[in-house]
Amino acid sequence: MLAWALPLGEQAWLAWFALVPLIVVTRDRNIIVGVFGALGAVTVAALLASSGVLYLHRAAGDSTVIYGACGKFALVVGVVMAANSDVGAWRRPAWFFAALATLVEASQLIDLPAHLALTQYRQLPLLQIASVGGIWAVSFLLWWSNFQIARLPIKPMLGWIGCVAALSLFSQRIGVNAEGPLQSFAAIQVSDADEKNLTALHREASRGSPEFVVWPEFAGMPFVGASDSGLRQLAASVGMAPLITSIRDSFLPLPHNVAALFRNGKESARYAKRKLFGGEKSMHTPGDAAVAVPYDNGTVGLCICFDSCFPESIRETARLPGVTVIALPTIDPPTANYFMAGMHAAYTPFRSAESGVAFVRSDGNAYSQIVDATGRIVAEQGPGDGVLSGRVAVGRRWTLYRVLGDWFLLVCGALVVVGYAKGRNTASVSGDSTQAPTSRSEAI
Repeated sequence: MLAWALPLGEQAWLAWFALVPLIVVTRDRNIIVGVFGALGAVTVAALLASSGVLYLHRAAGDSTVIYGACGKFALVVGVVMAANSDVGAWRRPAWFFAALATLVEASQLIDLPAHLALTQYRQLPLLQIASVGGIWAVSFLLWWSNFQIARLPIKPMLGWIGCVAALSLFSQRIGVNAEGPLQSFAAIQVSDADEKNLTALHREASRGSPEFVVWPEFAGMPFVGASDSGLRQLAASVGMAPLITSIRDSFLPLPHNVAALFRNGKESARYAKRKLFGGEKSMHTPGDAAVAVPYDNGTVGLCICFDSCFPESIRETARLPGVTVIALPTIDPPTANYFMAGMHAAYTPFRSAESGVAFVRSDGNAYSQIVDATGRIVAEQGPGDGVLSGRVAVGRRWTLYRVLGDWFLLVCGALVVVGYAKGRNTASVSGDSTQAPTSRSEAI
């Protein structure tokens, strides 16, 4: 159920109870059982993701990164199941475990975050919850649902599962509308770019007169020699739209990975990628500031690839004056079944909803997107080379999350403290911390 609920499986409704069997069979055992149960469950999910048996798009590719990504999530599940399986831990409220899981997710921001909430990237009502409490609030609700359902007797459990599934399927059609003037944008998706095919694809993308065209990360490198003149000349050519892509600069000892807008034969201020992925840390120097630049009818924030996995990076960019859209050149590893491209793309609707601005995301392999300021996906490109075009409202939405940031994590911290104390007090009053709940009233 977990593998099917994740992006590419697209069965978001399963995430509300996918972990219930694991919670039930490990509850009130011991910590070792909880840890190894979690590792086993996530390993099976990784095997299914690698095989592609549950996915619409299947393709050969490296599975190593899939296991690495699932390993990050296994850490979250392992910690939470260890807490769940401790003898007597069931006396703590379901929201204690939900808050704990959300905090463990947040702890992984030091490297690569893993969110259960990514299963809900097409669920418009939940994206509006993210605009208030961030992706953390959505993860909390999912974890709470799993632990609460696991405490119910079988008949109420099945009834709750049915209601949650029905609401989840229905909610895909509910959402607020983005406001603001409609503007056209485009993105090029190409995995093996050279100057000739990029020029042809850019000419095709320019036919709709977009405000600008976003190319994949590093797609501008074939045009760059001693200077950026090739990109400036292309953007100045008759019939060619402005473009945004990333290149390497000449900074020493290690270059930056920089993005810029090329328009009317000129290059804008450059943005240096702040969040470096894996081995890129030994190749590039990270940037240290958000950047936004003007285009003909507005202001665009510049971010690159891995930046979108970190809410504070996008939030800082969205807070810059006048920003109504963020351009995101991206290139994901060519993993089996486009798993990493799909997982990475799932962050974009959340970042849009949180920040209240539109996104134009270009990937090299799959799932380039144009997303409005509510998180609604306006246009999306499946696997393979091509051009993505769409019109999107670019009004800037006010969101509580953009103003207050990760305030919900403070709430989770308080819930963990209160829930832990509540569990200890309950055990002290009852004088028995070894018997799991056997009835609905006892579970409550």
